[in-house]
Amino acid sequence: MLFFNEIKQIEINPTELCNLACSFCPRSTFYPNVNEHMSIETATEIRNQMNDADFRGVLSITGRGEPTLHPLFKEFVSVFIGYDWKLKMHTNGKRFEQHEDFILNNVHDIHFNCYEIDARDIAKKYKDNRNVKVINKPINDSNAEWVTNRAGSFLTNELPIDQRCDVPFHKMFIDIDGTYRLCCEDWKHKVSLGNVFEQNIVDYIEDNNKLSAYRKKLVEGDRSSTPCFNCNYNVNDDKYDKISKLDTYKKMVELGEF
Repeated sequence: MLFFNEIKQIEINPTELCNLACSFCPRSTFYPNVNEHMSIETATEIRNQMNDADFRGVLSITGRGEPTLHPLFKEFVSVFIGYDWKLKMHTNGKRFEQHEDFILNNVHDIHFNCYEIDARDIAKKYKDNRNVKVINKPINDSNAEWVTNRAGSFLTNELPIDQRCDVPFHKMFIDIDGTYRLCCEDWKHKVSLGNVFEQNIVDYIEDNNKLSAYRKKLVEGDRSSTPCFNCNYNVNDDKYDKISKLDTYKKMVELGEF
């Protein structure tokens, strides 16, 4: 499993509902708020495939909505509890108290994205909880440097000089119906690369022709394909030694290893 072993995070989209419409999010413009949720059946299929693959990275229950709006939130999250991976979740905190004990006891990495509530109060309440991080950003700052343009969902004239991208090598994104998306940035085009019920996650990462084609282009800095052509994600915002990893992936391409 040459490339699956490089996957550090699998992100799933639990719900298409959100109770905010932040100015830097596509929900503030074109992206609809839809009462659709990942089924327990789909979650279980993903869980089983992850377990069969002995996945030990991070499972991010985040997606494009507010996870706590899933009507079966606790049952849904429980599908993924008790395995070797770490659970991560981003939440705006507005419904956190309804599930406080459950989340704190079962989710390893909790990110409060506090755009309308006072992050300082949350930070004070949970300051001794090492698995809680508070992100306090201005809700009206649509041009904030700390957020991407969601693969062209927002116009920008400042695309990165270095057009390479590392994301398809170490992350994967699974939509509410089990559809594989190239990455979490693709809100606008929602390009389908397959589905968990048609190709398991290991085979998808190792052998999916569409994904391989994207990788070969992106490792060379070619963002001509949808949804990459107008994406301002910058690989030089280097938190995880991305540059050296990309050099390694490029050598694999040159050697014809994928």
